[in-house]
Amino acid sequence: MKNTEPLTICIVDDDELFLKSMKYFLQQKISSAVQINLFQTGEEFLKNITEKKPDVVILDYVLNGFNPHAMDGRSVLRKIKQTNPEMAVIMISGQNRIEVALESIREGAYDYVIKNDNVFFKIHATLKNIIKNITTSKRLKKYKLWLTGAILFLVVGVGLVMVYKLFL
Repeated sequence: MKNTEPLTICIVDDDELFLKSMKYFLQQKISSAVQINLFQTGEEFLKNITEKKPDVVILDYVLNGFNPHAMDGRSVLRKIKQTNPEMAVIMISGQNRIEVALESIREGAYDYVIKNDNVFFKIHATLKNIIKNITTSKRLKKYKLWLTGAILFLVVGVGLVMVYKLFL
């Protein structure tokens, strides 16, 4: 995610009203530098994961609202982590059970948010942390690249000085 590239968020939930409401809320809260893609099934999302290249996925734990044989969020989370282990996934669910939350975190979710009256605000708070982590990681990579270049320049410079002195 360069400064010119928007943050890409994919929301996967079988509840169309939730999808559209969350998209609207996030567009108002984050900024115009965000691209939000909506998917009603895990299968549909996984078909598009390579093309969309999300930075963050907001994923419902139960995804069988209109297809009882659809993949559940846990299975989708496993596939996401196989594709890109670094991708941040926020698992959401109406289930207020600690076992479900722990299972999601163990499977690689960044956070588990319960769908209640505060779900939008909790997701926004989690997204702010994720964005900060992504930004910090990108800066660190830039500094590592710069430092590598500086060291290489220094080594080549010292080598040239040694060769120059050798032939004097």
